[in-house]
Amino acid sequence: MAKKPINLKEFLTRYTAIPERFINEYMEFYDMCRNDKFGIPIEKVMNYLGITNRLKFEERLRKNYKLEQDYRIIRLSQRSFKGIKDNHYMISFKGFERIAMKSNTKKGHEFSDYFIMLRKFIDYYKQHFSDKIIDLAKSNKFIYILLVNK
Repeated sequence: MAKKPINLKEFLTRYTAIPERFINEYMEFYDMCRNDKFGIPIEKVMNYLGITNRLKFEERLRKNYKLEQDYRIIRLSQRSFKGIKDNHYMISFKGFERIAMKSNTKKGHEFSDYFIMLRKFIDYYKQHFSDKIIDLAKSNKFIYILLVNK
């Protein structure tokens, strides 16, 4: 009987000490970018991180992050009028992760803790993974190791 593939959310929930609430919130942002690289509205990031000053946040975004890599600006009109919003910021998942890790808010600290826990998890199990790969190679079974950059 073939084993059912496990998705990232199930894996993290089942095998790590990362709080399920955090995993659910994190995966919500991940899912927003499943079909569109820039699928996260700036308002969602601000709301999640507890950022209230939109103008300051947009300025920081333009200054510290890369256009068309971390975020995209969508123009709503050809001409700007004072006091009328004429553009909309959309964030990539990679950009969201960078912003969250650098954020000095409670959620930002939770986000940093997530990556520390992942590093500890990988460090703890790295020998087991390595041994399993070597065992499979010695038994003449096929091994596929994919490097993923998403």
